Amino acid sequence: MIRSVRWSVVLLALSVSAAGAQTGVALSGIVMDASQTPVFGATVTIVGTALSARTEPDGFFRISDVNRAPHALSVSHLGFATRVFRFDLSEARGSATDIGVIELLPAVGDVRITGVVTDSASGEPIPAAMIVIDSLTRETRPI
Repeated sequence: MIRSVRWSVVLLALSVSAAGAQTGVALSGIVMDASQTPVFGATVTIVGTALSARTEPDGFFRISDVNRAPHALSVSHLGFATRVFRFDLSEARGSATDIGVIELLPAVGDVRITGVVTDSASGEPIPAAMIVIDSLTRETRPI
């Protein structure tokens, strides 16, 4: 009799623990550009948290364990305007929510990245060396 009571208490504790662990939602979606091409390497972040993901080659992302509450989602990538929008998971049913397709539009104006080009052997800066990345085609070209 005592053994069956102990097992009942252990099973009850495990089920309460498992139920409490399932509070978060897995949030997923796809990031595309205006021509419906997947955007690889975009950063998708739940604003105000450490939760984020990078999109895969097909534009897909997934962020696990998002609290069931209102949030803001930030989506950014070099050459595109950052998008921030609000969504609410307070009433989310189940353990996963797909928010569909997020479209990123090209950034307005030039995008410049600055830095110093160094010699790989000596680590010394190479005077007047410059690399330009075209933000729309993501290709490098000489100046």
